[in-house]
Amino acid sequence: MRRAKLPSDLAPVWRRCAGRLRVTDSKCWEWTGSRSIGGYGRVNTGNGVRLVHVVSYAHHCGRPPEGLVVAHQCHNPACCNPVHLRLMTQRENVLQSLDRGTFSFAPKVYKVPPSEHSLIRMAHAYRGVSASSLAEKYGVSKSLIQKIIYCKVN
Repeated sequence: MRRAKLPSDLAPVWRRCAGRLRVTDSKCWEWTGSRSIGGYGRVNTGNGVRLVHVVSYAHHCGRPPEGLVVAHQCHNPACCNPVHLRLMTQRENVLQSLDRGTFSFAPKVYKVPPSEHSLIRMAHAYRGVSASSLAEKYGVSKSLIQKIIYCKVN
């Protein structure tokens, strides 16, 4: 399947996007609109649906060159803060995901022991600690913390 082409003028698309962002403790600009199964923000550009972090990067930094993908340094798929994004090859992105244990087809190697899961759930539920803050504390992705909070990790 081919990706929808980015429109020549991204300003109107980005204005719509800007109204659907929430800044987290870790300075992620988290997309609150439609998301993919993997948690990536999705927006209709007028030419089709694109990932919000790609639209953000293209709007703030320029269009990614052919052969490079926009990757998250913060490991938060909903983030579209251009400071948290960088260009790399698809191969580098996959290898990084495998390293982190976040690649969807890789066997999951969680860096948070199961004995800590209930502590994470309690900190979130009773003390209001954000998933981003917990991810930073444990040195893992926000998406992993969310999986632990919502009991999607054994």
